Amino acid sequence: MELVIISFIRETEIVKKEGKLMKFLIGPWNTEASFEFAVGHLKLGQKSPYHFHTKIEEVVYVISGILEVNIEGKITEMPSETAAFIKPGLKHSIIAKTDVYLVEVKNPSDEFDKHVIE
Repeated sequence: MELVIISFIRETEIVKKEGKLMKFLIGPWNTEASFEFAVGHLKLGQKSPYHFHTKIEEVVYVISGILEVNIEGKITEMPSETAAFIKPGLKHSIIAKTDVYLVEVKNPSDEFDKHVIE
């Protein structure tokens, strides 16, 4: 198996996506991976719309700050060093209760598999 090493910080652009500043580090665009791995920063009050994915499994890990996650109407606060696993089909959204740094992993990577409800 070939090891792929990329100088992520220097070679990866920071992208503004849905108000979040995201750095997409690993995905099909730079490796043979079928998933995407990104780190992001949300400022206080930034949020994602209530939505679901038909195929994507999603993991959100809070590095620092407090993130509120709404999964199927159940609202949970996620402090630093907590993670959420969101299965395909589950309606969900997030809102930053403080400035938040997070890691986001999606499998498979599919930018078109997002269905906004509100």
